[in-house]
Amino acid sequence: MLQVIFHGVDRSPAAEADITDRFEALKRFDNSMTDCKATITKVGHQGLGEFSVKLDIVVGGGRTVVASENDPDAMCAINKVFDTVRRMVKDENDKRHQR
Repeated sequence: MLQVIFHGVDRSPAAEADITDRFEALKRFDNSMTDCKATITKVGHQGLGEFSVKLDIVVGGGRTVVASENDPDAMCAINKVFDTVRRMVKDENDKRHQR
């Protein structure tokens, strides 16, 4: 189940669609992923500051992968956090298959 939460930020259908597509693509590296919670938050005062995007993804065995990235542009923060998680999941999957 995918859950996208906007905290202190207006809901964005484009960001939700991008996160959905990226989560589905991420499943290629580990098809045991079951849940993903993406939280988009604006950090800073009065429109200044950065967007923080945090992912909590449940992978095989009930283990949770957590990553967060910040950027002044929300879509860039989404790109960064999914790149981070993809590397983490791919590395973990590679380690499991080397045994």
